[in-house]
Amino acid sequence: MTARKAARDLRRDRPREFGTVELRANGRYRAFFRVDGETIRAPRTFDDRAQAREWLAAQERARRTGTWIDPANGTATLRDYSGAWLEGRTDLAPRTVEFYRGALDRWILPRLGDLTLTAITPARVTAWRAECLKAASAAATVGSPVKGHPVRLWAQAQGIDVPATGRLARAVLEAYAAAGSPMPGVTRRKGQDGRAAVGAAYRCLRTILNTAVRDDILPSNPCRESGAGQVRATERVPATAEQIAAIAAGMPPQYRAAVLLAGWGSLRSGEVRALARRHVDIGNGLVRVERGVIEVAGQAPVVGPLKTISSRRAVALPGFVAEALREHLALYVADDPDALLFMTSNGRILTRTWLLQTFKRAAEKAGIEGLRFHDLRHSAASLAYTAGASVPDVQRRLGHSTMRAASIYAHSFADADKALAARLDAAFGAGAAA
Repeated sequence: MTARKAARDLRRDRPREFGTVELRANGRYRAFFRVDGETIRAPRTFDDRAQAREWLAAQERARRTGTWIDPANGTATLRDYSGAWLEGRTDLAPRTVEFYRGALDRWILPRLGDLTLTAITPARVTAWRAECLKAASAAATVGSPVKGHPVRLWAQAQGIDVPATGRLARAVLEAYAAAGSPMPGVTRRKGQDGRAAVGAAYRCLRTILNTAVRDDILPSNPCRESGAGQVRATERVPATAEQIAAIAAGMPPQYRAAVLLAGWGSLRSGEVRALARRHVDIGNGLVRVERGVIEVAGQAPVVGPLKTISSRRAVALPGFVAEALREHLALYVADDPDALLFMTSNGRILTRTWLLQTFKRAAEKAGIEGLRFHDLRHSAASLAYTAGASVPDVQRRLGHSTMRAASIYAHSFADADKALAARLDAAFGAGAAA
């Protein structure tokens, strides 16, 4: 045995222990063990022997419990893994693929893309989310700061008498702080702070890393921050029956029925735009929702399958909506069963953007600000609750797969329940109290 080999053996742990720890020439320790003739090395070196032993002990426990994952499996970068993951998800709808790709390109890959999967720790995910929230908040502002002292400019805008130069009174500084320390010239877009976009990106990352866990690449998902992928929806006041009628009246005549179908039938924009003559049963006052419009950036809209099985449904229409739809069919729709109910002047499928913009103009003409076309679906659900519908009733009408989703729209359920209680009291109150 040479002196060099003897010295190396002295630096090693006892052979009876699991794995081996070696002291390197630079003073750091490396750990490794063998599996089926293959040497498995720790992905990093350690400051001391105890740390290296802890890593080996963790590997030994994992092998005993059947949860061991080869550290070499996690050497792929998130950029490469997510690309292969997205290519392999042939089950996803085109809009969902577009959503995932957008979240990856804008939020995830620029900050995490070059990290190996094993390097994405819970702490790194938390730091990434904080960076994204900061960037999103900045992107949600409009304008540029006005030159000058922000407190002085703010005070002057509020009509507070302050000197042009020099120190500002403490009362002015405190009032500025109480107002939220606004930057003159910079405003935030209404209802936006970027949290929704970052929450969606967090869900995307968590979904991808869940697959890495199932692939035995990661032992657990580092996306563990409670509520990070959830965003409280902006409270929206549903449109009233009178407002729906006013908006419909402000639409071009050939598109008025689209507002009524969404506002009273709870149809989504894509469902409305995909309707053909064969989907309407005027005699029974029914509309069959069997397909939707699919739009992907840079491509023309096409008719395709619905997102879920529960979305396929028959919706009963109030009599006045069925009558308006009868007139619409007679005036604007060809006799062909496949003729679209709503289309462009040259017979093409309406785009989501065009319908939203046309709807927005009609709503503003009616004096209604901030209402989106999708909010008509919200309004239809609320009107149904007010009329006495139950959560399961609205669930079926909306085409939701769970009652939880339908209950999101139940703003008017409490009022309907009160009305029901009043009717019960009127019908049975006197006898029950006797």
